[in-house]
Amino acid sequence: MTGTTLHGPLLAQALAGELGDPQPGAIAYVRCLTPDVVERLAADSGFEPEGWAVWRVADREQDDLRTLTADRAVELREDKGDAMVLLVDTGLAGAGMDGIYSAGREVDEAGLFRAAWSLATRSAGGTTRGAGRRDRPHGRTRRRLRLRNRYG
Repeated sequence: MTGTTLHGPLLAQALAGELGDPQPGAIAYVRCLTPDVVERLAADSGFEPEGWAVWRVADREQDDLRTLTADRAVELREDKGDAMVLLVDTGLAGAGMDGIYSAGREVDEAGLFRAAWSLATRSAGGTTRGAGRRDRPHGRTRRRLRLRNRYG
């Protein structure tokens, strides 16, 4: 996916809307994004859902890229500190995520991208009306576009 400077803030606003008001100790996770998107969002300073700390879960810790390991994510969850949302790199996160998956709230792909699409449409002044509703391949068959493909 080719990202722009608009993707981070738009997805952050959509995510904040899906998550609602942050409560101390609240934890949510997103695992529907591809690893390259997860890495890009974690490094993007514009991706700041209001009131939620953002961390990418991968195979190493790197504070400047908001990246930590699954074991560290579990420790932070047990500390019950600030509300946090974990961007799970499904290729690198490892098996230690079971505690997060059972205790946290998953943000599903459909809800996240529906909210982002709505925000993008409003910010464009409604000019995206009809865009992405159906893609029309050659021939008689038609298929729905996946919501995340609208941003690529």
